[in-house]
Amino acid sequence: MKLGYGRVSSEEQAIDNRALEKQLMRLRSAGANKIFYDVGKRTNDKRKGINQLIKYIESSNPGQIQTLIFTRLDRISASIVLFYQLVEVCKAKKIKLEALDDAIDLDSVGGEFSADVRVLIAKHEVKMLSLRVRKDLETRKKNKKPSYRPPFGFKVGGDNYDHYEFDTTPLVCLLDDLRELTAVDVAKMRVEAFFECGSIRSATKKMNGLFGVWRIQPRNAQPDRVNIVNEEDDINSRLWSKTGSVTSNGLFLSSSGLSAWLTNPVIAGGTVIDKTAPGKKYSKPRHELNIHWGTHEGIISIEQRDKILSILAKNKHNRWATDDTAESKIFSGLVYCAHCGSKMTINGTQYLKKSQKNISYFQCLYYRNNGTCANKTMISSVELEKEVIKMLTVEAERLSIIGIGVVKVEEPLELITLKQQLAQLERIPGKNISIEKAIAQIKEDILLKIASLANIQTEWTISRDRIIKAFANPEFWNSIDSYTDKKRLLSECVREIKVDGMRVSNIKYRHQT
Repeated sequence: MKLGYGRVSSEEQAIDNRALEKQLMRLRSAGANKIFYDVGKRTNDKRKGINQLIKYIESSNPGQIQTLIFTRLDRISASIVLFYQLVEVCKAKKIKLEALDDAIDLDSVGGEFSADVRVLIAKHEVKMLSLRVRKDLETRKKNKKPSYRPPFGFKVGGDNYDHYEFDTTPLVCLLDDLRELTAVDVAKMRVEAFFECGSIRSATKKMNGLFGVWRIQPRNAQPDRVNIVNEEDDINSRLWSKTGSVTSNGLFLSSSGLSAWLTNPVIAGGTVIDKTAPGKKYSKPRHELNIHWGTHEGIISIEQRDKILSILAKNKHNRWATDDTAESKIFSGLVYCAHCGSKMTINGTQYLKKSQKNISYFQCLYYRNNGTCANKTMISSVELEKEVIKMLTVEAERLSIIGIGVVKVEEPLELITLKQQLAQLERIPGKNISIEKAIAQIKEDILLKIASLANIQTEWTISRDRIIKAFANPEFWNSIDSYTDKKRLLSECVREIKVDGMRVSNIKYRHQT
């Protein structure tokens, strides 16, 4: 039996969406019966395909597999740790490693040394490439050149990619009047829809309805994909495409996506300089952006952009009832739909004079944006509070019976895998600089994972202690005057509240996995 392994980086796949397909077809033509593959950054050690390959070889019978083929050495050596782990299991099973495009001999001392040197050189080249990319981005910022990732409706043009221009790529054809629309045509329609509807949500529904594009898959986590191509499988992109995801072709819109796009200075003819705060990864607030105006033709004018910002600011405080208060935000960020798994957010707040309270109404965000979730009913903050406190009281009684004690947290699979990798590398005889570096790196990763595990254990213990002390007496919650204190207490105890219609179906506590 002959196995194959293919890998492409995210950059390669972005440039040529058939890069992986072509590589796997070569491996199959070379006689590979079963092929494992990965797509990811060159520096990423979390490679599902090569880990599955190692496990498959380990579980195989002696003599079952004769050869492992790949195109080049750099395809299997992107992670030094996994490379030497793979080499070790192949030696144990007497499997020959064969590269299609270059000679490699790991059976001899000289060949193994040559591979070690080439692996270290490849790692150095990745670091140098990363440095060159970073320097290029810094130079572009200084020269006020555009980002390589333009917003929808634009592309980066010029010999040196130095300006934005309209993206006239044909995108869709409307059957009603047989009209072909380019990307910039659809972009202009977005703006028209917003001014016509006057709100982000209505404009989103209008555009999605026009093109018949709806998100129909639930947001529940998809099952893990297997990065394996069997002999009977057709090799095509459907094998590694994300199940249930929406194709990003510019037609499907979410409310947050349209809002971010409309407020992007590029569509008003401006180029953003220094989008992120110094030394930080997050973006600056909109009012702090350094914008160089008039760098290219925009879809809208600066005056129209100011009008859009004004409408958005007005809509933010234009609920069908009173403004949100701290009282109504106690449950914000904790409530999820039991049907589709998406967040439930406040869809309005009402002030009741009789009780002198603000009552908020939570609704499935998925239903509000697309109308496709079956969970249409809103639940009030009053009903939500009543059911949650009742369930917390029951949980407090349960915990008080079994006691707090020391909460034992099971080691995650990632930590177990790291320990196994360390044990395998430490069993390799002889002195090898690359292996010693890999061992040192794994030991550091293990220490970080153990520290993270200790933090989780502390968090779980605190959560159980909070629930017992705070909710053993149901009246304690009502005695808390500060809404901020109520929210903090709830966040320390609860990770997620699942709602089905007008009832709470389940609560995931912080002391649970």
